[in-house]
Amino acid sequence: MLSLADIAVVTKIDRVSQAEREVFRARILDAAPDIRVREVNALHGIGIDPLVERMRATPDVCGELTLRGNPPVGTCTICVGKKTVGWQSHFGVVRPLENQTFYRGE
Repeated sequence: MLSLADIAVVTKIDRVSQAEREVFRARILDAAPDIRVREVNALHGIGIDPLVERMRATPDVCGELTLRGNPPVGTCTICVGKKTVGWQSHFGVVRPLENQTFYRGE
């Protein structure tokens, strides 16, 4: 996932020491040197503002959405290998659940 990501968001930074955070950041950068690492603690609001600003500065996506790599292993058996994103690309059962739409393969 890191090799395909633009940003790595590290959460729960209040649970580890500064030294552990630096080691973790170094390991992320070893795996993906061009990635931006953002450390956040949503409970106290640490690091949230720069992350939100970065997201707001990102232009809207127009047209068809596609994944850069293969989907995670936990996808439904119907969706394995598909890289298109959106309900139009799925062949599983689509039904409402508590005012939300979710996708489930048959």
